[in-house]
Amino acid sequence: MAFELERRGADVIALDVQDPSKTGFDTAKEILQSKVSYVQASVYELTKYLSGQFDLICFLFYHLKDPIKAFEEISAVLADNGQVLFEGECLRNYAESLSGHPEQGPLIEQIADAELPLALCCPGDFKNLPNWFIPNFAALRSWTGVAGLEILRYEFLEDADGKPVPYQRVRGIAGKASRAVKVTGVKQDSETIIVMGNGFTQRTVINFFCTQKGVYVNLGGLNPDGTAKIPLTIVDSGELRFRVPAEAEPGRAYVEVLNPPYLAFQTSKNDPSGAFNLTSRP
Repeated sequence: MAFELERRGADVIALDVQDPSKTGFDTAKEILQSKVSYVQASVYELTKYLSGQFDLICFLFYHLKDPIKAFEEISAVLADNGQVLFEGECLRNYAESLSGHPEQGPLIEQIADAELPLALCCPGDFKNLPNWFIPNFAALRSWTGVAGLEILRYEFLEDADGKPVPYQRVRGIAGKASRAVKVTGVKQDSETIIVMGNGFTQRTVINFFCTQKGVYVNLGGLNPDGTAKIPLTIVDSGELRFRVPAEAEPGRAYVEVLNPPYLAFQTSKNDPSGAFNLTSRP
């Protein structure tokens, strides 16, 4: 896949947990005189090993113990107008019991087409392969949605009578969801913090990190009853404001902005390009 994308004119980084010298990747790269870079790491570590924003990410989403984490990492390195080409096993016509007994019929088909987000939870063994979760399409939509992605196009590839086991897969294209938030700047005006960006709604919540006695603490987030710890004034979808909490101390600070379901977030960052110096209250 990496070499084909390169052949079509892309600058490509390939990432996999396997050693490229033992999979044939290095040999193919030498034969093709390819310039594809290879990073030996897990999809769960994308933001640790890759920087920048990618226009196109090709992702085979099976064999995952934590599919939501995988999609969150992908969303974090995807450009705002980028696309994710995904493909993987999807619950359509076949399931297995914990003992590996095949299950087919009306119940499986009903689950496949249901709006209820359901997935098989297999103990690392499905179709005699190391699989953990097999989602119906609603579950796949929920996984991508939590990560701030939206499925734009898809198609099922299935054969209930396939041998040696039935065939059931889905492939498609996802992009950044319209509900995703973006932070473009933060500034302080006396006792008010002003956050600029887009995607802010009345359900937006913030984490507010500032220093107390030399360490970062989060004064934001949610209370046990689901209400926001820091009340926000949503000026419009591109600006929100909040008063500096009384317990905040002057020093380095940064803001994380979240929309429901409050797992994927955008941050002003804690580096010099996004953090700011919180000044003392007048």
